[in-house]
Amino acid sequence: MAPIRHATIHIRDCSIEVPRGLECLFQLLVTVDILFANIINYFTSSHPYGWRISLGGVAILTLFLAIESLAIVETPASLIERGHPEKGLATLRKIRGAEDLDHLLFQCQFATEVWGKVKGLAEMSGQGTNWHQIINDMVNSGNGNNIMSVVRRLLLAASVYNIWKERNGRIFRDVTRSSEDVFKGIVETVKTRLMSLTVRESMAVRRMESLWGITCKRVVS
Repeated sequence: MAPIRHATIHIRDCSIEVPRGLECLFQLLVTVDILFANIINYFTSSHPYGWRISLGGVAILTLFLAIESLAIVETPASLIERGHPEKGLATLRKIRGAEDLDHLLFQCQFATEVWGKVKGLAEMSGQGTNWHQIINDMVNSGNGNNIMSVVRRLLLAASVYNIWKERNGRIFRDVTRSSEDVFKGIVETVKTRLMSLTVRESMAVRRMESLWGITCKRVVS
């Protein structure tokens, strides 16, 4: 069921505000598939080859779910994390239509508070508070494969996702978190991702590990 939950998160993250029922539609399809699987199991339980029939039926239902998941677009956070900030911006524009993305992400007071905390960890000295300025600050800070560049991209991706998630929570579920709580969520997301990396031994890596209080796996030479 983990892939199903992952797909649902993608839809919640990306679906546009008005026809957001798409998320419910996907959950309905999952529920219907589970219902059909139970029906198949019920009618084949006493059959000599029932387990074979059940296995074949469930395989078909899984194929349907896989086909349905192909319609889910990549999230802006995923694109940014993989080093495609402009594609992430384009995806947000496509999703949100004519809405001001700068205000949506970084120029409202709440997002500015969150980003102000994140910039310190990202070691970005720029004062930019709109999307293009932030991307320019990242480029000026170095955007190669060094460990701090990776940390900056992860922080930006996690910030976009968590600010977007907080906005949706306030609008659709009337749930509000403080900027400090959102910042802590960003830190935990990035820390978990960093701990999964395999890196080469260097002073920069040791410094990053000390700053984040983690230990990364090393490349075996």
